[in-house]
Amino acid sequence: MNLLATLFIHPQHIADNGLWIVVPLSIAVAAAYKAIRTESIRQLPREIFMLTLYILGGVVALMIAGWVIVSLK
Repeated sequence: MNLLATLFIHPQHIADNGLWIVVPLSIAVAAAYKAIRTESIRQLPREIFMLTLYILGGVVALMIAGWVIVSLK
């Protein structure tokens, strides 16, 4: 059995608080999206940084909204 199949059958435990994986995941998504959409390579790092902030801001807003909805019950 190869390594990739082993990772799917026996997944690795990341941490007790799995929210920290959101930061590198948002950076990877922003880099992949902006690598396709950016017209100038000089603007790429700044645009990746800004999109990462937008993604993380959206995640935080969704977490706060979920917390408010759950706490109202």
